[in-house]
Amino acid sequence: MTSLSSGVQTRARQLARAPSTIIFLSANIANAANLVFNMVFARLMGPDLFSDLALLLTLKLAALSLFSAMQFGFSKITALMHADEQRQADMVAGLSKLSLKVSIPVFFLLFAGVDGLARLLAMRDPMTLTLVLLIIPALVPISLYRGVAYGRIDVPRLVSSFQLEWVVRLLAGLALWFAGFGLLGVTLALVASAYIGALFASRKSDRTAWRRRQAHSASDGLLALQASAPFLAIQIAQILMLDGELFIAKAVLPGTEAGYLAGLGLIQRIFFFAFLSFAALLLPMVARKTADQDTVGARQDLSNMLAGLTALAIIPLTVLTLFSPFISALLFGVAFRPMAPWAPMAAMSALSFAIAHLAITYFVARDYTGRAYGFAGVALLQFLALVLVASIWPSLAAIVTAKFFIMIAIAIGAIAMVART
Repeated sequence: MTSLSSGVQTRARQLARAPSTIIFLSANIANAANLVFNMVFARLMGPDLFSDLALLLTLKLAALSLFSAMQFGFSKITALMHADEQRQADMVAGLSKLSLKVSIPVFFLLFAGVDGLARLLAMRDPMTLTLVLLIIPALVPISLYRGVAYGRIDVPRLVSSFQLEWVVRLLAGLALWFAGFGLLGVTLALVASAYIGALFASRKSDRTAWRRRQAHSASDGLLALQASAPFLAIQIAQILMLDGELFIAKAVLPGTEAGYLAGLGLIQRIFFFAFLSFAALLLPMVARKTADQDTVGARQDLSNMLAGLTALAIIPLTVLTLFSPFISALLFGVAFRPMAPWAPMAAMSALSFAIAHLAITYFVARDYTGRAYGFAGVALLQFLALVLVASIWPSLAAIVTAKFFIMIAIAIGAIAMVART
């Protein structure tokens, strides 16, 4: 009994000191701070003006989300060439310079039509949209430097990048708001935080590579695109599985129930993004062991990540189950309390997707890239199944319940696929 207790304590200490735990905690402090950012400015601005900020945030997150496939792809490349940091730095600098030849003209093209875009999006001030467009030239460098930091499992860089990004966004946003700059000032803080996050994800040696002339940028770009393609398929699966029912809800549910489903969708995203760092860390670890032909070690890494994810999910799931009416009202207001009974199901659906996402990331790290495209196909089938359910039983309860059971089945299927491989 004593030896069992000692073993559990040792395992707990190892888990607490593990890079995955440290990065998980850092990422979730940033996630919590982002939630606070939304709650604070929703109250300062009021619903009307906050709708503009919410749209600007959505545009920024959509762009970064699209390029996260490149982050994952380059994380794998970095892991496979982990001993050659100068080569990594030259590749990032070369690809970033190459991307600027496209992204800067795209920025000016959109800038020329910013007034029309602002009218199309019903934005009050076109200048706020112009500021958000300034993120476009940074999309590839941000993705690549974050990918390199994950590939190196560079805990200090990742932690400082996460924390400084939300600190700048929240504190600079508040300072500029109270200084009288309004939404324009908050948008400026939003854009500046993205650049600062990328800056602190990189090392000084990475940044000095910009002064050198890089050769073979085009071939490096092809390599990065090839490495990123499976993760783009996973990203499509993520959109279909996490957000697909929102499109269905708009078509078949009354406005109030569609609003409840949108709230449940946010809970799903909070849970999924809380655990995304596990997949981002698993990728380089398994890629290195695969290159060294250490299959047993790769499977052990996956087992450790699955165990850590499950253990860390227990507390928030329990809290949400016990206090879902309070949490629903806290996040969205008392008008959203009727969605509370479905909140634990939504969280479990997101957790099931996180488990499946982790398993598919493991396969891609081991060069079973076809599994990623199969995963996107499964996501499409899941979406079509929800369309069928909603057409027969057009209700919030039917859609949430069907998704809950489908996502659990997908998670079990992904784990069974790992066991058979």
